[in-house]
Amino acid sequence: SRSSAVPNFICTLDGPGLIRINHYDPYYQSMPRIHITGNPSWDALTKVPVDLRLDDIVHQFEETFLIAGQDESTTPLIQGLVETLNARGSNSLIIPRLHPKFMDRADLIGPWRATLAKAKSHVLWVPPSISTQSIMRSVKTTVSIYSNALVEAAILGSAPVSWTSEIGRQKMGAALGGIERFPLVEAGCAVEVSTPDEFAAFLGASNNQLHLRCAHNYPNNGGNAERVVAAIEAELK
Repeated sequence: SRSSAVPNFICTLDGPGLIRINHYDPYYQSMPRIHITGNPSWDALTKVPVDLRLDDIVHQFEETFLIAGQDESTTPLIQGLVETLNARGSNSLIIPRLHPKFMDRADLIGPWRATLAKAKSHVLWVPPSISTQSIMRSVKTTVSIYSNALVEAAILGSAPVSWTSEIGRQKMGAALGGIERFPLVEAGCAVEVSTPDEFAAFLGASNNQLHLRCAHNYPNNGGNAERVVAAIEAELK
């Protein structure tokens, strides 16, 4: 949607990408050929290590959460997550990974830290030497709004949750060309919540099907770049 070009063919990430391309008005009279290839950058996720020290800590808890922070829409996420877990009273662990772009924003980082300080759950601040992707290898659930971290979580085996709000939908729409629901939700391998009750319902449900759909739609097999090359070679022939 950021380009006026009408290409002969497109390599797209997944099924939702295919649907959006097929319904994109400027392509109506000259629909490009479409190849579902995945993203070549995802191939690097096959080499993400488990941090054994962190893994030992994480596995002492029943419920474990990574907060993949973003912009102002992180505020209702943290508030809702802490409220949910405080009400449940479970043996849970929260690992905040706040966006470095906003770490010097006192108007944001202050309330975020203050809310986390009220959590009855254990809060673990993991040093930057342990990558966000490595954390995903250990935690059960990754919560964000519209971050690419949700796709990485789907690939790495951590259940992706998109916590929406009025400000979250506004920010998502501005960043993703008008989209106000994260595409993985429509693909059935991420869950959208907007209230503590909805998040509690997600935690109380069996998420086996969610993990299976993620593994099917976003396999971590390192073959995405090869599929792009194969699509280009097929088109050139």
